[in-house]
Amino acid sequence: MKGVAVHASSKDDPYITKHEDSEDEYERDDFVLKDTDNLVVVAKMVKDEPSIDVHVFNDSTGDWYLHHDYILPSPPLCLASIRYDPGSEDQEKKGNLLAVGTFEPTIQIWDLDIANALEPIVTLGQQAKPSKGGKSRKKRDNSAQGHSDAVTALDWNQLCPHVLASGSADQTVVLWDLDEAKPATIITCFDDKIGSIQWHPVETSILVAGTRAGKAQVIDCRNTEPVSNAQWDMGAEIEKLLWDTYNPSCLFATTDDGKLHYLDSRKPGKPVTSVFAHEDGANSVSQNYGVRGMIATVGENELKIWKLSGAKPTFEEVYQHEIKMGKLFCVAFGPDVHNTLVIGGEAEEMIRIVDLEKYEKVCVAFGAKPAEEAMES
Repeated sequence: MKGVAVHASSKDDPYITKHEDSEDEYERDDFVLKDTDNLVVVAKMVKDEPSIDVHVFNDSTGDWYLHHDYILPSPPLCLASIRYDPGSEDQEKKGNLLAVGTFEPTIQIWDLDIANALEPIVTLGQQAKPSKGGKSRKKRDNSAQGHSDAVTALDWNQLCPHVLASGSADQTVVLWDLDEAKPATIITCFDDKIGSIQWHPVETSILVAGTRAGKAQVIDCRNTEPVSNAQWDMGAEIEKLLWDTYNPSCLFATTDDGKLHYLDSRKPGKPVTSVFAHEDGANSVSQNYGVRGMIATVGENELKIWKLSGAKPTFEEVYQHEIKMGKLFCVAFGPDVHNTLVIGGEAEEMIRIVDLEKYEKVCVAFGAKPAEEAMES
């Protein structure tokens, strides 16, 4: 055939300008996760369209991009990472799952390793469809199907990995057996909607829960009753509870009256120390897992870094920074990258990565070496 030129490689053909290993290769490289990559999961509600966005952040390269997303049927209220997969063929059953609580009384479990999935791998608490001519019936014993109202709090038990705890507007906490995908225990000793829950970092059966009425209770899930006198009336709605991993008898609490509290489960009833943190409510708190005593809180539109120290612990404000993202809802230190935290807000971008090494006051307060690039004071 005339006019046909044969090249040993498409790279040698002058008429082919977009080679497979150029842009496509870069896209494939972005899609393949590296050992140094961190996943940042964002619950979003944009124009009445609820979704979960999974971003990739790499501290060493500075990469930050959207990896994939999931469309939700109902607005998300809470998330929990689950590093366990009951369906895994791996002996240790390691997984990369995400539990999502919404205004529905069910909990969706998504597999983050399955990009752009159309539906969760399982939905906890989903009522079985009634047979023809019959009606679905609730069980009357303690093995009911789960919640009857919105799921407002979630936490995975790292020490007992097949257990997930959920709190609800129905004033109950449910312990789910992930292996069986059904409730194992329902805890009913609460007087209001559950706002926050967290498993103890070293005691397998201990859980703390906080209500919208302002009560924090430590629960021993072996008997589902509050630990004797281990409860506090905070006087305001509890936004977040967080165990102190450096001193596991103690925990942090933030409330909607703007206060940050430090509680000791051995001395219940009254906080060890409290500080007024934010004008319009202290919405969230996080602890740096690599720098002892470094605490972050967020309020209406500001981030604050605190130092907890002293024989009788007190909070010292180290740094305050206004962040223009509307109302700030949550803050979290990176589990592996200790100089970095993530903030979630209501503005369009909804999320921001903050490198604390750029802030001289923070570095000086905690004895760290400031970053060489320009810093904010």
